[in-house]
Amino acid sequence: MKRKKRIIFQLLALTALIFMIEGCSDSNSNLNSVTVETRTLGVHTKEAPAVLTQSAYRIPASQSTYAAFNVAESSTTGYMISEGTVEIYDINGSLLYSDIFFPVGNSYKAISLDAGQYLIKIQNSINEDSSFTIFSEAMVLDCTTIRSSESIRIAGKVNEFIAIEVPGNQVGFQAALPTGKLTLFDRSYTELTSSSSSINRSLSAGKYILLVDNTNSQTYETLEIVME
Repeated sequence: MKRKKRIIFQLLALTALIFMIEGCSDSNSNLNSVTVETRTLGVHTKEAPAVLTQSAYRIPASQSTYAAFNVAESSTTGYMISEGTVEIYDINGSLLYSDIFFPVGNSYKAISLDAGQYLIKIQNSINEDSSFTIFSEAMVLDCTTIRSSESIRIAGKVNEFIAIEVPGNQVGFQAALPTGKLTLFDRSYTELTSSSSSINRSLSAGKYILLVDNTNSQTYETLEIVME
């Protein structure tokens, strides 16, 4: 068991070294048009978990998988799975949180986690790929960061947290995804808007989280964001 824990810790440390930042990658922030791609998270065991390196994944049909992740400081972590259940363990394998008794088609969840290493079990409950997304400011993950007006192509059957950074006070923020649902939060996961296909409000300078739910569409759809 000590050897297994050491392997998990080494994988987490390697991931942190690769990214060398907290939060999301901003590689997309200078583009006017972005295509959000999600990778499939393969099937892994509790003893040999994958390491989360990005905020959004596909989960294979009717499969469960384990992944490891690191939280740099106490913070609120949000996640959403389109069809399935989630369990979170500490690095020793003790169960900390479970939504296994929630029905299929979960909404997002927001939970408080202390700094440390964690394991997560993600279970797809249906006979087709499902979508899973997770985000915390204190996690080292690659995701889409938006600082200006963008057109973003979102894959079908996907949900994803997108980081929003507003550069100035009283900025008009508009977002629209006619085929899906959008929810805007502050970085502590206080809900600023209810789930809707469009958002139109004034925002102060700061960091926000946008949950994009395109799980009702089978194809790529365009999320339009305007900040002015």
